[in-house]
Amino acid sequence: MSYIATRAQDETLTSRTVYLPVYFQGCIGDTPIQTSAKVLATVLVCAPVSFVCGIAVQKMQRYRPANYVGWILMLIGLGRFSLLKADSPTAMWAGFQVVTA
Repeated sequence: MSYIATRAQDETLTSRTVYLPVYFQGCIGDTPIQTSAKVLATVLVCAPVSFVCGIAVQKMQRYRPANYVGWILMLIGLGRFSLLKADSPTAMWAGFQVVTA
């Protein structure tokens, strides 16, 4: 079962990694440099949240609750990406990245 979950997480991560630059460059018309700056919302959230989750897993001696919360937030965020349009405000695409990250 863990192999299936790992594969599914890899697919969602890959889709997010591919989708966001295409959205920023194709829909909004940003340059690659602007796109990389806009993806920072994802990058800057991942490291601190991973650190906190690692400490929580170590303290609780249970990893499943962190995985369940992570999956739920990631799926909600990925679903919210479908609401993005070419004229979506910055708070919308940045907020969706934070939830997904």
